[in-house]
Amino acid sequence: MKLLKLSAILLLTVSLTFCSKDTTPEENLETADRVLEGGDPVGCETVNLIAAQNYDAGDFTISENEDGDLILRYETMDGWEINEIHLYAGDCAEVPMNTPGNPKIGNFPISETLANGTTVYEYLLDVADGTTFCGCIAAHAVVSNSGQTETAWAEGIDFPGNSWAMFNEFCGCS
Repeated sequence: MKLLKLSAILLLTVSLTFCSKDTTPEENLETADRVLEGGDPVGCETVNLIAAQNYDAGDFTISENEDGDLILRYETMDGWEINEIHLYAGDCAEVPMNTPGNPKIGNFPISETLANGTTVYEYLLDVADGTTFCGCIAAHAVVSNSGQTETAWAEGIDFPGNSWAMFNEFCGCS
């Protein structure tokens, strides 16, 4: 029964969120307008980076650069540091999950162990020319603060399993 519920939720999520569209020159100009002087992208979606289900350890921001590629940025605050990141960005139906519907972060395609003291991590997701990324982004981190080490998720929609893991549905900065 749980497998049927999980399948129905994933099918609904994919059918509601997966899209791909061609961009026109006007849309490319709109994307370029969101870039600050100096070439720094303007975040089009920012959510809290939640540690241990209760702490606001920072932010996770999704931005687009002038080429339409995504910049996925973890940034901690208030003494929190990033020890590891695990990141999935792609088709919602392809998120690595176990049978109960919990994400398998060890199978996320982007995983890195970071140097001590890291407070900012950015990943550039190359998006094919002429398309807009539409899909799921699941951003996980291991963070620490004053000797306390916790798991953290970018705040969003709960995965269907019994953990507190979350993901975000995203379809361009428009």
